[in-house]
Amino acid sequence: MFQSKPKIRELTFCGSLLAIVGSTIGFTTAATAIPMAYYQRTTQDSTLPLTDGARSALLVQTVPAGRYVINYSVTAINPGINENVRCGVLVNGSEVSNHGVVVGSIPDPIGTDTISGVAVTNSSIPLTIELVCSHDGGADGLPYISAGAELAVF
Repeated sequence: MFQSKPKIRELTFCGSLLAIVGSTIGFTTAATAIPMAYYQRTTQDSTLPLTDGARSALLVQTVPAGRYVINYSVTAINPGINENVRCGVLVNGSEVSNHGVVVGSIPDPIGTDTISGVAVTNSSIPLTIELVCSHDGGADGLPYISAGAELAVF
């Protein structure tokens, strides 16, 4: 049962990228529409900082100057009482996307949820793109990000 979740998430991730890239760039051949693509994925769980609101960089990608569509997806897990987890993208230190969920053990035994987002950026200088996450604090437990967090830049 658990083995089918990554496949569904990957299909959702790829499907959202196709829809976004198609609507942002226009329907052209792949070689014309996307001259370069960058993709990263974490291989281990990522613990969020103990300090509430402090950001943890999960993935960092440097790209040359240009116009890009940025897509990210993470799975937040919290075995403790419900609390907010927020993830987003920084481009050269400025936030361009941020989404959040409430995860925790109420009503599920271990709360999980997916956070995903999209941003478009255009720059005449090289870009450093960071996928970052934080949490707002809670009564107990410490949320973390499951292995398999993804950052795609097209």
